[in-house]
Amino acid sequence: MNVQKTSLVAACAALLSLPVSQLGAQTLEGKASANGKMMTINELRTCLKQQESLKAQRAEVEKQRAALDAERLEIEKQNEEIKPLRDEVLARNEKIKAFNDKNSDFAKRVAAFNERSEEVRSSGRSGPSFDRQLRELDKEQRELQALDASLKAEGKTLMDGVQSGIDQLNAKADASQKRATLWNTRNKQNEADAAAYEDKRMDWSANCGGRRYREDDEKALRAEMK
Repeated sequence: MNVQKTSLVAACAALLSLPVSQLGAQTLEGKASANGKMMTINELRTCLKQQESLKAQRAEVEKQRAALDAERLEIEKQNEEIKPLRDEVLARNEKIKAFNDKNSDFAKRVAAFNERSEEVRSSGRSGPSFDRQLRELDKEQRELQALDASLKAEGKTLMDGVQSGIDQLNAKADASQKRATLWNTRNKQNEADAAAYEDKRMDWSANCGGRRYREDDEKALRAEMK
């Protein structure tokens, strides 16, 4: 399952807040420049609106990132809860394999018994030696019948709940995989949103953040935007 933790890089760098009031010109990033054209009030209005839009975009990206990180932990926890079920199924499979080996050995023993029984009974012999062979065959037959009953009981006990355990494991694993796939899709989208935010922030910084403006214009626009 491709569950990865990513963090916002420069995209989540905080927008610099407006500096405290200063005499003369200042910039939205607080780095007054001796050179550069002073922004008009209309340009400042546009830049302030873009700044507010960027703050909202950043907040949404961070909100999505936090939700994704929380869900990633939930998915990891869900996968940890699946492990005991998987271990149980694997352990049961090993027992079934050992049981099947015993059944295979039993089948070989039955085949050998049937072959000997047919040979003795069709030999046409008689006498004490023949009677002894028949008694030995009867004894072994009873042993095989008892072993057959024991194997059937063991098989029933072993197989009880096997399919339900497998079904439960598959259902949980499928659900976890689907959730992880959806998470990966949303995670990629969040990374794309973060990159888009950073592109806009850098453009804003170049076009607005470092340009000078008049403090009186800012005060008027802030009042206008309330």
